[in-house]
Amino acid sequence: MSSLKPIAFLNYQRRNKFDPNYINSVLAGFSNNKSYLCSVDLYGAKLESNYVLQGFASYFCNPVITNYWRPTMNEEDCKKIMH
Repeated sequence: MSSLKPIAFLNYQRRNKFDPNYINSVLAGFSNNKSYLCSVDLYGAKLESNYVLQGFASYFCNPVITNYWRPTMNEEDCKKIMH
């Protein structure tokens, strides 16, 4: 995906100047009429996935999402898991 390259390049360049962006970016959109979701870490590495978790909550949410996530889920299904 060509729009990812500037973000990955920016994170990589800032890291090399010893002034890194200490952030993980989440990118979502459409590519070739399909939904697209990925994250870019502070080193400029891209991780494409069906779901992305960021921050401290990812330590708690990762097991739940890993065990219960399905591609056909809707909002009601998600609410049932959380209650």
